[in-house]
Amino acid sequence: MARSSKSAETKKQNEYDFDMLNQWMVNGIIQKVLSTSDKLNTYKVDVPTKTPKGNISHAYILVKEFSSEAPFEPGTKVTITGNISTGSYQAKDGTTKYSQDLIAESIKELN
Repeated sequence: MARSSKSAETKKQNEYDFDMLNQWMVNGIIQKVLSTSDKLNTYKVDVPTKTPKGNISHAYILVKEFSSEAPFEPGTKVTITGNISTGSYQAKDGTTKYSQDLIAESIKELN
């Protein structure tokens, strides 16, 4: 997917590109395909990291990929580039729940 950007002529010297500040790149392993349709694939991705003591810690993130291609298989190692989307909703018990999703611009399989 190509990313549109402002031309050099329209960008002011001190103007910040906030879209680029929200850019994320993570390496992870597809744990589960949560849903798939003709335009959207949703994954649970394991992003393993090392703690200061050298132990492996696992963070699980929700990744949404707007694509008509077949979803990646669980266990596939990938690099994901995209933007964080935050939201909130009311749970059945009346409490407010918060969510963070990574909206993928690209997902590339690692060898």
